[in-house]
Amino acid sequence: MAGATVDDAVDQEHGRSKAGRGQDGPNYSKGYTFVTLLGYSMSFIIFGSQVSILGPTIKPLAEQLGVDETDLSPLFTALGISCIVSGTPSGWVVDRFPTHTVLIASLLVEAVGFSLVPFMPSVWSLTALYALICFSYNFTNSAVFTSLGWMFPKRAGGALNLVLAMFGVGSFFIPLAAEACRHYAGTPLAVFWLVGGVSVLSSVPFLFVRSPSPPKLSTHSHHHAKQSKDKTLELVVVSAVVLLVFFTTAAETAIGNWIFTYAGREVDLADGEAALANSMFWGSFTLGRVAGALVSRWTSPAVLLLCSTPFSLLGSALPLVMQGHMSRVLVLATASLAGFGNSTGYANAVALLEQYVPVTGFINGIFGAVAGGACMVGPTLVAMLAKYTPLRYNAMAWVGLAFYALHYPAILTTMAAGRSLLSRQVQARREGSATAAAAGTGDLQEPLLAGSKEGGHAAAAAAAAAGGEE
Repeated sequence: MAGATVDDAVDQEHGRSKAGRGQDGPNYSKGYTFVTLLGYSMSFIIFGSQVSILGPTIKPLAEQLGVDETDLSPLFTALGISCIVSGTPSGWVVDRFPTHTVLIASLLVEAVGFSLVPFMPSVWSLTALYALICFSYNFTNSAVFTSLGWMFPKRAGGALNLVLAMFGVGSFFIPLAAEACRHYAGTPLAVFWLVGGVSVLSSVPFLFVRSPSPPKLSTHSHHHAKQSKDKTLELVVVSAVVLLVFFTTAAETAIGNWIFTYAGREVDLADGEAALANSMFWGSFTLGRVAGALVSRWTSPAVLLLCSTPFSLLGSALPLVMQGHMSRVLVLATASLAGFGNSTGYANAVALLEQYVPVTGFINGIFGAVAGGACMVGPTLVAMLAKYTPLRYNAMAWVGLAFYALHYPAILTTMAAGRSLLSRQVQARREGSATAAAAGTGDLQEPLLAGSKEGGHAAAAAAAAAGGEE
């Protein structure tokens, strides 16, 4: 019976108690919530556009610079290194300065940087500029995720899925926007100017609302945190989620950045059809995140992760099983399945961790650094395998399949260690409450035992009266 009671308490810590999910925390007006979520969504539309912009533009960039597409792999390296280097500083800044101020600054840096990309005269000048732009990514990422965690403590899953769905919207539209720029502006590289202009617009909502404040921990929670001997379990949980973020981001960027080239080089699709495949990946990615946001109220991040990963595994395996027989329809199926399955990764990894350990700007900075490394490893691994092995661009599918397969050990380890951590915390709180109650009883009894003579006479009289009644 006691075990069931502890399990119920652990379920409440998960935010899935029968009474409802996460009712505690700061209250913000509907107007404030709408404006902030609008701003965060616009920021992530731009973020998604910028992260996936190399997919449909790497070919015209290579043509402009007179090099092969694989020679632009330093851009992916720059993306990864910049995000790794900026991870810890971004978390430090977000924990100490208003998050909306950080967002405005990072969006303006991105606006200026991307507007200059088409003017770069060499691979190395382009790489240097791209490294500077990518340095700002973690500041956007950390500021938004930390703000959502503060606005919706222990119940940020829905908001995280919604905002990250906008990342998919940006990624979905960028190949189509590049094609539109090719037709109407004469070059797909004009999409960099479009993204730069929209980056400026996305900073506007933050001029009208203050930054959210971190929720205050109760005295009891703070005391428990200071006295807890469960640091090892916390480290296991955080480490497993960090690995999950790495795996999902590496797979996402490997497929998202190379499916355009794969479709053209391995399946001989025209640029327009390859752009459609690229957009299908990000469109399915967005659809999955919208679906995740809708159902997150009734399920857990772990369930979403476990149920979506098989779609990615199937999508990645399809080009390998059907190698030599791939068609336009199968390429679109590959993109759709992989994108849909990948959609729950980052958002629900963060939401999963938040159920067990408070997510600060510093932790979000670590996520950003790890994701930056993954953005470098995933696409660069595809480029190296395509260039130096017989796999050619089928390497995209192998890399995706490997990283998706690693999702399961990371998810299951997080669930097991997190459940143990919450169970131990519930037990510690109950023991603390029992000790406090016993101490309180002792405090009430002590004055009676050491009372005055009048108190003793009153007690004796009461006892005599009780004996007479019997």
